[in-house]
Formats: sequence, structure tokens, C-alpha cells
Amino acid sequence: MNAPLRIGLVGAGMVSAFHLPAWRALGGRIALRGIADPDLERAQACADKHGIEHVYGSLDSLLRHEALDAIDLMTPPALHASQCRAAAEAGVAVLCQKPLAPTWAEASDLLRDVSGRVRWMVHENWRFRPHYRQVRRWVDDGCIGRVRAGRLRVCSSGLLPGADGRKPAIERQPMLAQLPRLMIAEVLVHHLDVACWLSGVDKVRSATIVHAAQDLPGETAATIHLTDGHGTTFEVSGDMADAAALPTLRDTLWLAGDRGEIRLDAERLVLDSISGRQDIRVDLDGGYQASYDSAIAHFVSGLTMGLAFETSPEWHLHVLGLAEQAYASAAIANGISG
Repeated sequence: MNAPLRIGLVGAGMVSAFHLPAWRALGGRIALRGIADPDLERAQACADKHGIEHVYGSLDSLLRHEALDAIDLMTPPALHASQCRAAAEAGVAVLCQKPLAPTWAEASDLLRDVSGRVRWMVHENWRFRPHYRQVRRWVDDGCIGRVRAGRLRVCSSGLLPGADGRKPAIERQPMLAQLPRLMIAEVLVHHLDVACWLSGVDKVRSATIVHAAQDLPGETAATIHLTDGHGTTFEVSGDMADAAALPTLRDTLWLAGDRGEIRLDAERLVLDSISGRQDIRVDLDGGYQASYDSAIAHFVSGLTMGLAFETSPEWHLHVLGLAEQAYASAAIANGISG
């Protein structure tokens, strides 16, 4: 049996509550050697809960004191570039929470500096949700034939104040209140990845954005039209200030081919094709943690078996490029230059 991978964790904020159970689910395949966060009290609480022996105040300290095979970066996007470079300098593989950097240009510079030096994967968990894995299997099996069109929409009321005056999305992720780019860069980047992965679209045809919350710098809604240049079209949209939606994000999907279609709505995933119908109940809440479990297991399998990562930095940079195209298109549509 191979020795367990020695893992260092960086960041003890909100997202760590999903990463850490995923790591623990791998059992003897990994060994959690330490966790680093400037808030030592918060890091210690994570360590105590998940049986991690060592706590550090910084990534540099973690790398200096622990012999590691890989690190999991669960930190804000502005820190990713410097932390990925530090890991590469130490010869340690990286799993980096999306996005690689706040902008495409910064991510491109980072990719140029780090690519080829260490194994490296972007933690893009949306495509690892069980229902999207099932959709991909149906597509790969030819159940709907050649994909011709798709719509993927996500909605929530998370950016609207509740009865207590608080916005659920901001309570869950306070950084959203500071982001100049919100709906596309923070949320729809997931859906752009899924759309490209499922249909092969790779170009932005047009985009619009909406600012419905005057106290937030970022956009609260957006619609992006994509194409592959060969007849396939895909609409990706989202609204986090939808009064009719739940406080948490919920997706709907329609994917049409020349032999059938796939629909995700509420908790039903339905395949209608010329060869028959399948109707599956979807556990959306359970699937959220499952997506972290699967993404992290994929990273570990890639490291131990030498396999390619689905969400490589190169692929992720392409998705970030689509986000940049969407912002540029929306600016033109709104009559904004530069």
C-alpha cells in the first residue's frame, strides 16, 4: 500500500467546512499534517474538530515546518497567486479554490510562472455535483445525440434583506459585500464551466448585467449567451436578488440534442429521448457536500495515479476568459467604454 499523501490546509474560513469533511472521507489515503490561517483561534477550532495536530499562522510557516505532498488553498482569491507561487517554489502540489486570481490577466501570469513546476488543479466543484455527473454520462452515452442548445440558470434571494434586515448571502460569505465583480466572477464562473463541459460552447456572443442592490459594488444578475461557432448555443444566467427564489442558490437546466433533451428543475432530473425516459430524484442539499467530496477525491486520484485533472489551470483560464468576455460585452451593451 502506498504511503498516505501528506496534506497541508490553508484557510479556516467558511469554505473549509466543506473541504475538511471531504478530506476526512478519504481515510488512510491522506494524512492532514497541518492547517494555516492568520486567525489562530479559528484554525485551532478546525484542527480540534477534524483531528489536525499542527496549527500555523501562515502558509510560509506551514511549508517551513511540515514535509508536504500537497496543499489545499481555501483562501480569498487575492491571495491565490502568491500562495500558488510559494507552493511551487517548495515543490508542493496545489489544489486551489476557484478562481486562480481576481482577473484573467493575473491568472494568466500565474499560469505562466507555475505551469509545469508542480501538479496543480483548480477546485471547481460545481461540475462534480452528482446530478451534473449524471447529465454528462447521458451526453457521453449519446442519449440526446449532438447537443444543440442549452439553458442553465441559477437564482436565489440571498442578496435581498430578510425580515431581520440581513442579507443571507452576505451573512454566509461577507466578502461578497466588497466584490466589484459578483454575479459572473463569483457565481456564474461555475456555470460557465458546466456549460462548456456539457456542450462544447467556447465563445461569448453577448452578455448583460444588472445592479439591483445599490449598497453592493458588484452586479446582482447577469445573462451570458455562448456559442461554439457551429450552431450550438447556450444561455447562462443568474439572479441573486430574486424575491421568488430561496435564499440558497438553485439551478435549473435544459439541454437539447437532436435525439432528446435533459431537464433539471427543483429536485427532478429528467431525460426524454427517442430511446425512452428516465426520471431521477435529486438531493440538491446532499449533492453540495458530495461535490466537494468528489472534487477532492479526483485531485488525490490524479496525484497518486498520475492522471490529468479535469479542472486544470489551463482549462480554468479559458473559463475565466469567457467571464472577461462577458464583462466586456455587457459594458458595450450598457454603453460603457474601457
